[in-house]
Amino acid sequence: EPDSGSDASNMKTIAEKFNNYYILNGNKTWITNSPIADVLIVWAKLNGKVNGFVLDRNMEGIETPEITGKLSLTKSKTGMIFLNNVKVPIENKLNIESMKGPLSCLNDARLGISFGVLGAAEFCINTSIEYSLNRNLFGQLLAEKQLVQKKIVDMTTEYNLGLISALEVADSIDKNENI
Repeated sequence: EPDSGSDASNMKTIAEKFNNYYILNGNKTWITNSPIADVLIVWAKLNGKVNGFVLDRNMEGIETPEITGKLSLTKSKTGMIFLNNVKVPIENKLNIESMKGPLSCLNDARLGISFGVLGAAEFCINTSIEYSLNRNLFGQLLAEKQLVQKKIVDMTTEYNLGLISALEVADSIDKNENI
């Protein structure tokens, strides 16, 4: 949310229960794919407890403007979700109550983010190697300089440590192990 970020306990989006529906009001920001998603999972406080709701993009009162001018992750659409008296059928409430729901989403997302970061690091390493193999400096390739070689080795070592760690976490999740 604009005022709390990943701190779901400070959530200001609220849901109010009526007979056979809920009314949702609030804002979310930096939401991946919100400008193009047909279905939105939104977390809101209902009677002080966090609950999840499945929303259809076409529900009245939903706006999902795109955030433009991002400096990273530019290939994904990122936006906001504005909820203004959105009427949500009672069956669209998820069977999750408390912080367990949003925190499980954040934890799952973090693993995916780690692999995205590793992909970016791999690109940087490969670009560095290619540059050092093609750049002449004082009559010698940069790749022939020991300091450049050490830096590439250090980058590759750190990358491999990160990859092994991410793969270990992913394997533990696949095996349903507590980590």
